[in-house]
Amino acid sequence: DGLVTFPSGYDGLAMWKDGDSSTRHNFIREVCRLDPPVTSATTSFVAEKTILLYNGVGCPNACGGNKETTFPKGTLNQYTLSMANRDPATFLEPQTFNPSREELDKALTWNGAFKSTAPGPEPDALAAQYPRICPGRKLSIYIIEAIINALILEDAPTAP
Repeated sequence: DGLVTFPSGYDGLAMWKDGDSSTRHNFIREVCRLDPPVTSATTSFVAEKTILLYNGVGCPNACGGNKETTFPKGTLNQYTLSMANRDPATFLEPQTFNPSREELDKALTWNGAFKSTAPGPEPDALAAQYPRICPGRKLSIYIIEAIINALILEDAPTAP
């Protein structure tokens, strides 16, 4: 149904106040997984690709059903990050707000996987699959953390 749910007894304010910087960063990343600041990105296919397209609005059978379409190498395409970040094949209970989820690094919020947790011969195997990543992703989290701290913890920086 698209609505975000929260675990029973969840208290985000207490988590923020009692949490360390890492906990707060995961909180921010989970918020951004569910409502990404970058909602979509574009790329081009590096090889010919066949995709199953949904044909119709609210009527997959009556409007012609789904159709496999082949796109040539180099075709530009746009993908929706907000939908990818709610994929149940990747995220356990994707509609549930859970900053401690193990698969949080797989969110494509900043145009690619935030960081690698994938095992393999290449230390950054997951990030290598998504080479297009926002260079300001970490800076944006530090800025968000500073703003929230100033509002919630009254930890505003003092003027020089």
